[in-house]
Amino acid sequence: MKHQISLDNSLNSCPICDDKHNQIKGHELKKTHQIIDKVFIEIKNPAKHYLQTCEKCNVSYKSNFPSMKTESFLTYIWKTNSSSRYQDKTSKKLKKIAKYISNLSKSKKIKVLDIGIGEGSYLDIIAGEQNIEIYIMDCDQKVLDRVGDKINAKKILADIGKQNEIEDYHQKFDVITAFDLIEHIPSSSFIENINLLLKKDGTFLAETGNKDNLFCKIFGLENWWYFNIIEHKVFWSKKALYQKLISSGFVDIKIKNAIHKDRRLINLSKDFVKSIMWLIKIAFLRKNIIVERNPKFPIRDQLFVNAKK
Repeated sequence: MKHQISLDNSLNSCPICDDKHNQIKGHELKKTHQIIDKVFIEIKNPAKHYLQTCEKCNVSYKSNFPSMKTESFLTYIWKTNSSSRYQDKTSKKLKKIAKYISNLSKSKKIKVLDIGIGEGSYLDIIAGEQNIEIYIMDCDQKVLDRVGDKINAKKILADIGKQNEIEDYHQKFDVITAFDLIEHIPSSSFIENINLLLKKDGTFLAETGNKDNLFCKIFGLENWWYFNIIEHKVFWSKKALYQKLISSGFVDIKIKNAIHKDRRLINLSKDFVKSIMWLIKIAFLRKNIIVERNPKFPIRDQLFVNAKK
């Protein structure tokens, strides 16, 4: 099955520092993506799009990317064709995150905000706790209704990148989480906005891809499974993310290399086998790296953030 989409938006400057003069145009990106077995996405517009990198802040980004409407369409395809991206059971890592937040609520009542909520992530674990009041923020009302009604959370329909949409929530939250969100936002202003929403001593927890991981160093960023998710637009390094958090007002920052929050042991085992087979095809059978669909290598290719205001 093949679907066609257009990349309706473009960037001609760094999405993090707005610099226009130190941008390196890298590889031309492929037009056809196999996103799931037997499901292909073909980019019909623009004719060409590229990987770009900012020399100033060491962030990489795609020159063109889909609109929110197109992202919703891609999410629908994922949800109706894949059981691996949206999983019913909470992973061990998300359970640890829920426990960490729960421990913060033992001595006082806290307000927790999850931004870019997806399927609710860890929220159902903490939803029944008396000292935790849950808020969820998303640009899509349907997503808010689906998740918010399930866990009885307060809904905020807003774009975290637009300060005028979040003015009523300044210094309201004790904990803000944003998992698998940072790579979707083609502007760094949202990190400053998150700082505005946090109370003094509030905690920001996030996860995003690490462009400096081992696979990217060997085979190139453009061949990384995470990069080839069409909705992913911006790719951070640990240094760039740390500097942006500092400049946005965060003071106690810990960023660790991590395995993706949804990866389970059985997935990692399967990915290990697939990775070995992929390496044999590339190294010994001389298969084209662009044609061969690369697996999720079982490595720490994510960045996990725990930052205090």
